[in-house]
Amino acid sequence: MKHSKHTRSRSQSRNLNSYSNRDISSKSSKTKKALDIISKILFPIEMMLVIALIIYATLIEIFPLTYIFIFIVLLGILAGVHIRLLSGKKRRIKRKRIISICMSAVMFVVSGFGMSYFGIINNAIGDLTIDGAQQENEAQVDDISKHPFLVYLSGDDTLNASEINESGRSDVNMVVAINPQQKRVLMVSTPRDYYVPLYGDKNKMDKLTHAGSYGIECSMETLEKLYDIKFNYYAKLNFKSVVDIVDAVGGVTVNSEYNFSSGHSYTGKMYFFKKGENFLDGDKALAFARERKSFKNGDRQRGIHQQVLIKAVVEKAISPSMLIPSNIENMLKAISNNTKTNFSEKEIKKLISYQMSTMSEEWTFDSISVDGKNGNNYTYSYPNQLLYVMIPDTDTVEKAKLALDAVINGEEIVDGTESNVSSSK
Repeated sequence: MKHSKHTRSRSQSRNLNSYSNRDISSKSSKTKKALDIISKILFPIEMMLVIALIIYATLIEIFPLTYIFIFIVLLGILAGVHIRLLSGKKRRIKRKRIISICMSAVMFVVSGFGMSYFGIINNAIGDLTIDGAQQENEAQVDDISKHPFLVYLSGDDTLNASEINESGRSDVNMVVAINPQQKRVLMVSTPRDYYVPLYGDKNKMDKLTHAGSYGIECSMETLEKLYDIKFNYYAKLNFKSVVDIVDAVGGVTVNSEYNFSSGHSYTGKMYFFKKGENFLDGDKALAFARERKSFKNGDRQRGIHQQVLIKAVVEKAISPSMLIPSNIENMLKAISNNTKTNFSEKEIKKLISYQMSTMSEEWTFDSISVDGKNGNNYTYSYPNQLLYVMIPDTDTVEKAKLALDAVINGEEIVDGTESNVSSSK
């Protein structure tokens, strides 16, 4: 009897163990099948998504072609590994399926990040206020990253305008020479009160700032005659542009030559600037760039501060930290909402692509501010009223001409301009 019970007990134990093993085996088999199905479904989907990303990046011409080639090679390697995993032996199927699914997830994230990145840039560039007459300027698209060009940078002096005015006095009148192959930028600032002939007509002597009242073309032609140059492009901004762009890049640090205060901010708040380094948010940056009465050389010092601010913003904008999609989106939105330009969309994309492909290389920034003497005279815009004007110092104008020619021609700035030129990398 005892023997029978003992035999029955062992038999029941064997049956229970057998049932347990079958149950575990069944569950393991179901898990393997589930993982196998998920992996096989994800693989073609992820491949289509990545291919779509490559096509999209190629069409909008932002991502450098070298990067696209590297990306395709890496994709091929990943795809090969993935196919190997899918055709792996049964004994390690679970581990391989899990690795395969993890690879799918990584490729999904990379593809989604890329689509978001390019979509943000493309949409923001599309929001720029571009002069329609210049959008079809296809001949210069391929040249913009290869050959030097000149930009007129104009600053609308309307404080609370949400849009760029077609005409209006310009507080900022800057000639920017860019030599992309040499990674070199020269900024030439001209005081707003410079007494110059509008359109180069000697019978229309006026302040440079008044030229903007007759349209941006008048300002451009006036400066072209002054410096014997021909602009390729222009960009017109307002006060809100400065605030939004500086905030979009997370603020900038600038060096001040003086201790001074300024209330010329967007909010009207008074700020104090110390001699040396100052960290600026958007509102404080506008106050820094607009102040002139605190300085002995007045508007000339203001032009210097504007150059310092532009350099700081550009250096921050092209830094690796700005490559995060949210940062790019904020920066481009700030520009597109407050800028009017005749750069075409394709040219802007070409420049972004070029900058991305040469990000490790340093750019050199040179700056000049032409000078003059205080005076009073009648102007074309106000013929019956004596106004303060600045009589151009022809020596500084000639030095600026030589420096512009040097940058455009890929030459060193000639001796004799050092007193007017500040350079930094």
